[in-house]
Amino acid sequence: MREGLLMTTEMQLLIASAAVKITFGLRDYKLGLFHTIVVYPKEFYSRVSHLHLKGETNASGVIVFSWEDLKFGVSIPDDSINLGYHEFAHALFLEHLMNPYNNSFKDHYREWLVFIKNNSKLREVKRKHIFRDYAATNAMEFFAVALENFFESPDNFKKELPRLYLLMSEMLNQNPAKV
Repeated sequence: MREGLLMTTEMQLLIASAAVKITFGLRDYKLGLFHTIVVYPKEFYSRVSHLHLKGETNASGVIVFSWEDLKFGVSIPDDSINLGYHEFAHALFLEHLMNPYNNSFKDHYREWLVFIKNNSKLREVKRKHIFRDYAATNAMEFFAVALENFFESPDNFKKELPRLYLLMSEMLNQNPAKV
């Protein structure tokens, strides 16, 4: 905890629920690379990236959240903005891709990555406003924003990007869409 913020049961539940939800269908669900979660009251300055941020996940095993932004992310369940999902998406990405062994997630991720690169999906989602513009930053942010959309607006995601939705569904071994 930072800046005098005390960890509450609500914080623990919101953070844990985001991690559990995105890893629920995975055989390798533990994020063993990550050993520390830091929570600031609101946006914070990162000494790692030298930026003011709402969240950060780094390969040294630390995930950082702004409590204000984490709470906001769950307050509107279908706006496709959820800091918990976003940062745990980065953790999931790093956990599996830094692992020297192949697994189902890694295999499906490779197929997903080839698909988005070969089909200019970063540009398409920006042009059509399917995901928020931040998704077009790079493949890692695209994955995190796509995961937010996967859980918060799965029906729209599936309708607008059916192949990408299917690949993500296979990667996570989940299908939250109702249609």
